[in-house]
Amino acid sequence: MTGRPRIRAVAASLTAQSPPWRADPEELLYLRDLYAPFGVPIHKEELRSGGATSHRDLVRSALDAAPAAAEAARHADLVVVASGLPDLHPFAPVGPYVQRRLGSPGLGFTVSGQGSAAPFTAMRIASVFQSAGRARKAVVVIVEQETHPVPFEAPHRHRVKAADGCVLLVLDGDEEADGAGEARVEEVTRVRADSLGRGAELLADAVSRHTKDIGSGEALVVLGPHVPQDLRVPDTATVHRVHRPGYGTGVWLELAERHVEWAAYRRIVLCEADGRRPGHADLLSLSGGVARTR
Repeated sequence: MTGRPRIRAVAASLTAQSPPWRADPEELLYLRDLYAPFGVPIHKEELRSGGATSHRDLVRSALDAAPAAAEAARHADLVVVASGLPDLHPFAPVGPYVQRRLGSPGLGFTVSGQGSAAPFTAMRIASVFQSAGRARKAVVVIVEQETHPVPFEAPHRHRVKAADGCVLLVLDGDEEADGAGEARVEEVTRVRADSLGRGAELLADAVSRHTKDIGSGEALVVLGPHVPQDLRVPDTATVHRVHRPGYGTGVWLELAERHVEWAAYRRIVLCEADGRRPGHADLLSLSGGVARTR
Protein backbone atom coordinates (compact mmCIF):
# COMPACT_ATOMS: atom_id res chain seq x y z
CA MET A 1 0.00 0.00 0.00
CA THR A 2 1.41 3.37 -0.99
CA GLY A 3 0.33 6.92 -0.23
CA ARG A 4 1.69 10.43 -0.26
CA PRO A 5 5.47 10.17 -0.65
CA ARG A 6 7.71 11.32 2.15
CA ILE A 7 11.27 12.61 1.95
CA ARG A 8 13.24 9.67 3.32
CA ALA A 9 16.78 10.85 2.53
CA VAL A 10 18.62 13.68 0.79
CA ALA A 11 21.99 14.08 -0.92
CA ALA A 12 23.46 17.27 -2.33
CA SER A 13 26.62 18.68 -3.84
CA LEU A 14 27.73 22.20 -4.65
CA THR A 15 30.76 22.99 -6.79
CA ALA A 16 31.86 26.61 -6.41
CA GLN A 17 35.00 26.07 -8.49
CA SER A 18 34.90 23.75 -11.47
CA PRO A 19 37.26 23.25 -14.40
CA PRO A 20 36.84 25.98 -17.04
CA TRP A 21 34.98 25.21 -20.24
CA ARG A 22 37.19 24.46 -23.21
CA ALA A 23 36.15 25.05 -26.79
CA ASP A 24 35.41 21.49 -27.87
CA PRO A 25 34.32 21.74 -31.56
CA GLU A 26 31.74 18.95 -31.29
CA GLU A 27 30.18 20.36 -28.11
CA LEU A 28 30.07 23.83 -29.64
CA LEU A 29 28.30 22.47 -32.71
CA TYR A 30 25.82 20.66 -30.47
CA LEU A 31 25.05 23.85 -28.55
CA ARG A 32 24.62 25.88 -31.72
CA ASP A 33 22.16 23.33 -33.11
CA LEU A 34 20.34 23.25 -29.76
CA TYR A 35 19.71 26.99 -29.64
CA ALA A 36 19.42 27.71 -33.38
CA PRO A 37 15.65 26.96 -33.63
CA PHE A 38 15.06 29.74 -31.09
CA GLY A 39 17.18 32.26 -32.99
CA VAL A 40 19.66 32.47 -30.10
CA PRO A 41 23.37 32.82 -30.96
CA ILE A 42 26.04 31.13 -28.85
CA HIS A 43 28.33 33.43 -26.84
CA LYS A 44 31.75 31.88 -26.31
CA GLU A 45 32.63 34.52 -23.70
CA GLU A 46 29.76 33.30 -21.53
CA LEU A 47 31.05 29.75 -21.75
CA ARG A 48 34.61 30.75 -20.90
CA SER A 49 33.44 32.77 -17.88
CA GLY A 50 32.09 29.73 -16.05
CA GLY A 51 32.90 26.15 -15.19
CA ALA A 52 32.20 22.99 -17.09
CA THR A 53 31.24 20.37 -14.51
CA SER A 54 28.94 17.87 -16.20
CA HIS A 55 25.57 16.86 -14.80
CA ARG A 56 26.86 13.34 -14.35
CA ASP A 57 29.86 14.51 -12.31
CA LEU A 58 27.56 16.59 -10.10
CA VAL A 59 25.35 13.57 -9.41
CA ARG A 60 28.39 11.42 -8.71
CA SER A 61 29.68 13.97 -6.19
CA ALA A 62 26.32 14.09 -4.41
CA LEU A 63 26.10 10.31 -4.10
CA ASP A 64 29.74 9.96 -3.01
CA ALA A 65 29.27 12.63 -0.32
CA ALA A 66 26.16 11.00 1.18
CA PRO A 67 26.58 7.21 1.32
CA ALA A 68 23.59 6.80 3.65
CA ALA A 69 21.30 8.58 1.19
CA ALA A 70 22.78 6.58 -1.68
CA GLU A 71 22.02 3.38 0.20
CA ALA A 72 18.46 4.54 0.93
CA ALA A 73 17.99 5.23 -2.79
CA ARG A 74 19.06 1.76 -3.92
CA HIS A 75 16.66 -0.26 -6.05
CA ALA A 76 14.33 2.69 -6.61
CA ASP A 77 11.29 1.90 -8.75
CA LEU A 78 11.39 5.32 -10.42
CA VAL A 79 14.18 7.79 -11.22
CA VAL A 80 13.28 11.28 -12.46
CA VAL A 81 16.05 13.72 -13.37
CA ALA A 82 15.18 17.41 -13.58
CA SER A 83 17.33 20.13 -15.13
CA GLY A 84 16.31 23.68 -15.88
CA LEU A 85 18.66 23.85 -18.87
CA PRO A 86 20.43 21.14 -20.90
CA ASP A 87 23.87 19.90 -19.94
CA LEU A 88 26.73 21.57 -21.79
CA HIS A 89 28.12 18.10 -22.48
CA PRO A 90 26.06 16.12 -25.00
CA PHE A 91 25.54 12.36 -25.16
CA ALA A 92 25.99 11.85 -21.42
CA PRO A 93 22.46 11.18 -20.08
CA VAL A 94 22.21 11.28 -16.31
CA GLY A 95 19.16 9.06 -15.80
CA PRO A 96 20.78 5.80 -16.94
CA TYR A 97 23.86 6.58 -14.86
CA VAL A 98 21.73 7.08 -11.72
CA GLN A 99 19.81 3.86 -12.37
CA ARG A 100 23.00 1.89 -12.90
CA ARG A 101 24.65 3.43 -9.83
CA LEU A 102 21.63 2.67 -7.62
CA GLY A 103 20.81 -0.72 -9.12
CA SER A 104 17.39 0.61 -10.08
CA PRO A 105 15.43 -1.73 -12.37
CA GLY A 106 12.43 0.58 -12.79
CA LEU A 107 11.46 3.51 -14.97
CA GLY A 108 13.75 6.46 -15.54
CA PHE A 109 13.49 9.64 -17.55
CA THR A 110 14.44 13.32 -17.59
CA VAL A 111 12.39 16.51 -17.32
CA SER A 112 14.09 19.44 -19.05
CA GLY A 113 13.32 22.52 -21.11
CA GLN A 114 10.97 23.87 -18.43
CA GLY A 115 13.33 26.26 -16.68
CA SER A 116 12.95 26.47 -12.91
CA ALA A 117 9.67 24.53 -13.16
CA ALA A 118 11.47 21.28 -14.03
CA PRO A 119 12.11 20.15 -10.41
CA PHE A 120 8.48 20.81 -9.46
CA THR A 121 7.29 18.78 -12.45
CA ALA A 122 9.60 15.96 -11.41
CA MET A 123 8.16 16.02 -7.90
CA ARG A 124 4.62 15.97 -9.30
CA ILE A 125 5.42 12.96 -11.49
CA ALA A 126 7.01 11.03 -8.64
CA SER A 127 4.08 11.84 -6.34
CA VAL A 128 1.51 10.68 -8.90
CA PHE A 129 3.35 7.42 -9.52
CA GLN A 130 3.63 6.69 -5.80
CA SER A 131 0.11 7.73 -4.90
CA ALA A 132 -1.18 5.43 -7.65
CA GLY A 133 0.84 2.54 -6.28
CA ARG A 134 3.09 2.32 -9.33
CA ALA A 135 6.30 3.08 -7.44
CA ARG A 136 7.17 2.39 -3.81
CA LYS A 137 10.47 4.26 -3.85
CA ALA A 138 11.30 7.14 -6.18
CA VAL A 139 14.44 9.22 -6.63
CA VAL A 140 14.22 12.79 -7.90
CA VAL A 141 17.52 14.26 -9.07
CA ILE A 142 17.71 18.04 -9.54
CA VAL A 143 20.85 19.13 -11.32
CA GLU A 144 22.08 22.42 -12.69
CA GLN A 145 25.22 23.70 -14.33
CA GLU A 146 25.46 27.46 -13.94
CA THR A 147 27.52 27.99 -17.08
CA HIS A 148 25.26 28.92 -19.99
CA PRO A 149 26.10 29.55 -23.65
CA VAL A 150 23.87 32.64 -23.73
CA PRO A 151 23.71 35.71 -21.45
CA PHE A 152 21.69 34.97 -18.34
CA GLU A 153 19.54 37.97 -17.48
CA ALA A 154 18.37 37.06 -13.97
CA PRO A 155 19.63 39.74 -11.53
CA HIS A 156 21.25 37.32 -9.07
CA ARG A 157 23.75 36.15 -11.70
CA HIS A 158 25.50 39.49 -11.52
CA ARG A 159 25.35 39.93 -7.73
CA VAL A 160 26.61 36.57 -6.52
CA LYS A 161 28.95 34.09 -8.10
CA ALA A 162 26.88 31.14 -9.23
CA ALA A 163 27.79 27.53 -8.57
CA ASP A 164 27.00 24.16 -10.08
CA GLY A 165 24.70 22.12 -7.89
CA CYS A 166 22.84 18.84 -7.52
CA VAL A 167 20.13 17.65 -5.11
CA LEU A 168 18.93 14.07 -4.85
CA LEU A 169 15.68 13.37 -2.98
CA VAL A 170 14.67 9.85 -1.97
CA LEU A 171 10.87 9.62 -1.78
CA ASP A 172 9.26 6.67 -0.01
CA GLY A 173 5.57 5.98 -0.59
CA ASP A 174 5.04 3.51 2.26
CA GLU A 175 2.30 4.44 4.73
CA GLU A 176 3.96 4.23 8.13
CA ALA A 177 4.93 6.58 10.94
CA ASP A 178 7.06 9.48 9.74
CA GLY A 179 10.43 10.14 11.31
CA ALA A 180 12.06 13.48 12.01
CA GLY A 181 12.86 15.29 8.79
CA GLU A 182 10.51 13.13 6.71
CA ALA A 183 7.96 15.62 5.47
CA ARG A 184 5.35 14.34 3.01
CA VAL A 185 4.45 15.74 -0.38
CA GLU A 186 0.97 17.26 -0.38
CA GLU A 187 0.64 19.06 -3.70
CA VAL A 188 2.55 20.74 -6.49
CA THR A 189 0.93 23.92 -7.80
CA ARG A 190 1.76 25.70 -11.05
CA VAL A 191 1.24 29.44 -11.62
CA ARG A 192 1.21 30.76 -15.17
CA ALA A 193 0.37 34.40 -15.90
CA ASP A 194 1.15 36.90 -18.64
CA SER A 195 2.81 39.42 -16.32
CA LEU A 196 5.03 39.50 -13.25
CA GLY A 197 2.39 41.30 -11.19
CA ARG A 198 -0.39 38.87 -12.03
CA GLY A 199 1.92 35.92 -11.42
CA ALA A 200 2.77 37.28 -7.97
CA GLU A 201 -0.94 37.62 -7.16
CA LEU A 202 -1.67 34.03 -8.17
CA LEU A 203 1.35 32.74 -6.25
CA ALA A 204 0.28 34.65 -3.13
CA ASP A 205 -3.21 33.16 -3.43
CA ALA A 206 -1.73 29.67 -3.71
CA VAL A 207 0.46 30.22 -0.62
CA SER A 208 -2.60 31.45 1.31
CA ARG A 209 -4.62 28.40 0.26
CA HIS A 210 -1.95 25.98 1.46
CA THR A 211 -1.50 27.71 4.85
CA LYS A 212 -5.04 28.91 5.71
CA ASP A 213 -5.90 26.00 8.03
CA ILE A 214 -2.51 25.92 9.76
CA GLY A 215 -2.09 27.53 13.17
CA SER A 216 0.02 30.61 13.77
CA GLY A 217 3.74 29.82 13.67
CA GLU A 218 3.17 26.30 12.36
CA ALA A 219 3.60 27.06 8.65
CA LEU A 220 6.88 27.86 6.93
CA VAL A 221 6.93 29.62 3.56
CA VAL A 222 10.24 29.29 1.70
CA LEU A 223 10.74 31.88 -1.04
CA GLY A 224 13.29 31.18 -3.75
CA PRO A 225 15.81 33.69 -5.12
CA HIS A 226 13.52 34.83 -7.94
CA VAL A 227 10.27 35.24 -6.00
CA PRO A 228 9.26 38.95 -5.82
CA GLN A 229 10.50 40.59 -2.64
CA ASP A 230 7.07 42.01 -1.88
CA LEU A 231 5.13 38.75 -2.27
CA ARG A 232 2.09 38.76 0.01
CA VAL A 233 2.44 36.04 2.67
CA PRO A 234 -0.03 35.35 5.54
CA ASP A 235 1.02 36.94 8.83
CA THR A 236 0.59 33.60 10.62
CA ALA A 237 3.39 31.97 8.60
CA THR A 238 7.14 32.10 9.14
CA VAL A 239 9.02 33.26 6.04
CA HIS A 240 12.43 32.01 4.96
CA ARG A 241 14.06 33.79 2.01
CA VAL A 242 16.64 31.83 0.00
CA HIS A 243 19.55 34.03 -1.08
CA ARG A 244 21.84 31.41 -2.58
CA PRO A 245 22.31 31.55 -6.36
CA GLY A 246 20.81 29.08 -8.75
CA TYR A 247 18.41 29.33 -11.64
CA GLY A 248 16.72 26.06 -10.77
CA THR A 249 18.48 24.65 -7.71
CA GLY A 250 18.74 27.43 -5.12
CA VAL A 251 15.58 26.58 -3.19
CA TRP A 252 16.26 22.83 -3.49
CA LEU A 253 19.80 23.10 -2.14
CA GLU A 254 18.32 24.97 0.81
CA LEU A 255 15.79 22.16 1.31
CA ALA A 256 18.60 19.60 1.26
CA GLU A 257 20.41 21.43 4.05
CA ARG A 258 17.39 22.22 6.22
CA HIS A 259 14.79 19.51 5.57
CA VAL A 260 15.12 17.96 9.03
CA GLU A 261 14.74 21.35 10.71
CA TRP A 262 11.86 22.39 8.45
CA ALA A 263 9.92 19.16 8.99
CA ALA A 264 9.11 20.42 12.49
CA TYR A 265 6.53 22.73 10.88
CA ARG A 266 3.08 21.35 10.12
CA ARG A 267 3.21 22.83 6.63
CA ILE A 268 6.21 23.73 4.49
CA VAL A 269 5.57 25.65 1.28
CA LEU A 270 8.45 25.99 -1.21
CA CYS A 271 8.01 28.71 -3.85
CA GLU A 272 10.13 29.64 -6.82
CA ALA A 273 9.53 32.01 -9.73
CA ASP A 274 11.25 31.76 -13.09
CA GLY A 275 13.83 34.51 -13.51
CA ARG A 276 13.52 34.26 -17.28
CA ARG A 277 9.75 34.00 -17.55
CA PRO A 278 7.90 36.79 -15.70
CA GLY A 279 4.61 35.53 -14.30
CA HIS A 280 5.72 31.88 -14.12
CA ALA A 281 6.09 30.32 -10.67
CA ASP A 282 5.72 26.97 -8.92
CA LEU A 283 4.90 25.82 -5.40
CA LEU A 284 5.52 22.60 -3.49
CA SER A 285 3.43 21.96 -0.38
CA LEU A 286 4.82 19.54 2.23
CA SER A 287 3.31 18.37 5.51
CA GLY A 288 5.49 17.89 8.56
CA GLY A 289 4.98 18.45 12.24
CA VAL A 290 6.53 15.21 13.49
CA ALA A 291 8.91 16.87 15.95
CA ARG A 292 6.09 18.99 17.40
CA THR A 293 4.02 15.95 18.35
CA ARG A 294 6.72 13.93 20.09
